[in-house]
Amino acid sequence: MSNKILIVDDDHNFCETLEDILNESGYDDIIKLYDGAELLRGLEEISPDLILLDVTMPHLGAISVIDEISKEEKFKNIPIIIITGQKELKNSFDSNENVHAFFVKPLDPLNLVSKISEIFGGSKNFDDQDRNNGLEEEDKYKSLQIENEALKEMIRQNDQRFYNVVGKSLDGVVITDEANMVVYCNPACQEIFGYLNEEIVGENITKILKEKYNDESVSTLKNASGITVEIKGKRKDTSTFPIEISETEIIIDDKPHKSRIIRDVSERINAEEEREKLISKITKSNDKLTRFAYVCSHDLKEPITVISGFSDLLRKRLDERLQGDETSQSYINFIVDNTKHALNLIANTLDYSMLEHSVEKYELTNLEEVIENIKSGLHLDNGVKKGTVSCESLPNIVVNKTQIIQLFQNLISNGLKYNENNASAYVKINAKDSGNDWIFSVADNGIGIEERYFNKIFDLFSRLHHKEKFSGYGVGLSVCKEVVENHKGKIWVESRINEGTTFYFTIPKN
Repeated sequence: MSNKILIVDDDHNFCETLEDILNESGYDDIIKLYDGAELLRGLEEISPDLILLDVTMPHLGAISVIDEISKEEKFKNIPIIIITGQKELKNSFDSNENVHAFFVKPLDPLNLVSKISEIFGGSKNFDDQDRNNGLEEEDKYKSLQIENEALKEMIRQNDQRFYNVVGKSLDGVVITDEANMVVYCNPACQEIFGYLNEEIVGENITKILKEKYNDESVSTLKNASGITVEIKGKRKDTSTFPIEISETEIIIDDKPHKSRIIRDVSERINAEEEREKLISKITKSNDKLTRFAYVCSHDLKEPITVISGFSDLLRKRLDERLQGDETSQSYINFIVDNTKHALNLIANTLDYSMLEHSVEKYELTNLEEVIENIKSGLHLDNGVKKGTVSCESLPNIVVNKTQIIQLFQNLISNGLKYNENNASAYVKINAKDSGNDWIFSVADNGIGIEERYFNKIFDLFSRLHHKEKFSGYGVGLSVCKEVVENHKGKIWVESRINEGTTFYFTIPKN
């Protein structure tokens, strides 16, 4: 056929489908455009015999296009068929002489082809072969009509599935048009805000947002597609409550809409507030316990110091009188030794309780200098150094210098102390840059630690060995853990029995 048909629709898929229908019906000269402005620019060059025109397009719609065409004498007699999804616009084109027909999507192909045939004079310019194949063409129309009905049923079923899923959702779902007017509101949303469906649909979405947040909220949502924002909602009874809104752009009837999922987060917010109150309460309780430990330790120190001093004096005064009386001597030695042990425990407890409340400033600290100072103070009772301490190149870092000295001193002392062979005992210190943190390691070749005690060793006053074998009070590693956590780092241990132990800890750079 020689009739030239121009299809103008911004839906590319629909244009392809319509072209297939027309080709099946014998119309081969088909041109497709996707906007009204594009049509006006190419109209003279294309010179179509018929225009199939969509109503709503991005830059220029059907009404404006038809007005412009009617102004040109050579174009005003071109027949136009309107094809749209907006049935309510039919009255706008009834009186227009250029518009020969108005079809509503989804399209009935048989009716469309029949109307086109009528516009082209009924014969469609069939040749003899076309007329002989009339029955075959009729069968094709019927087949297309069946396919169209099947398509309509598929769309209906998809719509039904959508509303089944959305309608049963526990979260509120609101769909709004370009003007933020509500076109759909699921039952959960109605329950959240206390409105009936007919009281929300057709209203602006700001009806269910707290009034003083309206402008801010809508503006935020426009710029936050796909992002969840937290604002205040407003119920029908005017009470307000916290909600989360997640927004997504969708297309309905070729027009942009927004689907918003709304969730009442009142319970979560209340739980978070309760959690913050509990944390505050625990923090205050911990502060009180820390102060109590400090006061108790400080106040206990004085009387025990007196007992220790007088016990030592008593032992010296009675030393000659108790010669040969081993039982009495052991009693006095027991008193002296245990009062000294108690004093050391109190001193360690005081040190530990004061860690968290240290007011010393953080300063740039030369760690290699710190290690050298610690090494010079490590002596046995007879003044001989115990084992070897070595380190790789260590960084200068900003820390609480006093606390970092305590940290390294405790780890190094433990590495040398818990070793069966003092002569070959060694401790190696290393540092690794991991980006945001420094990772330090303090490794020894000592007796090792069983894996089941990896967490227990950091507990206050926790000891794995009898004091007669290895001296100590079970405070050193607790101090290490507290120091590292005060610096927002982490500490952990890796060890094998009789193969040595490595303590790792991190210190953030910032």
